[in-house]
Order: sequence, then C-alpha cells, then structure tokens
Amino acid sequence: MGIITPNGQGTDNYYKSEIITSGYRILRMVIFFSNRSAATLYPQRTTDEHNSTS
Repeated sequence: MGIITPNGQGTDNYYKSEIITSGYRILRMVIFFSNRSAATLYPQRTTDEHNSTS
C-alpha cells in the first residue's frame, strides 16, 4: 500500500506502486491457478516419473 502525504505530493508514486502491486498479485494468481490446473489435468505424470525413478 502506498502512502499519500497530506499536502498532496507523492500521489503519482502511490498510484504507480498500486499498479505494480496489483499486477504482481494478478501474476501470482495466474501462476498459482496454472500450477493447480496442471496438477489436476496431469496427475499421472508426476507419479509415473516418481515411480520410475524409485
């Protein structure tokens, strides 16, 4: 979260940081959901690799 100074300065930095943090959150959510969907779509691949190596 950015900090807005009482005299109104620093609002540009506040909005820039908000855009960066929101974009970072969206990116993390996309990576998280893609990993989850990959785990649900291909549950056999990791188990087969694990069984073959052991």
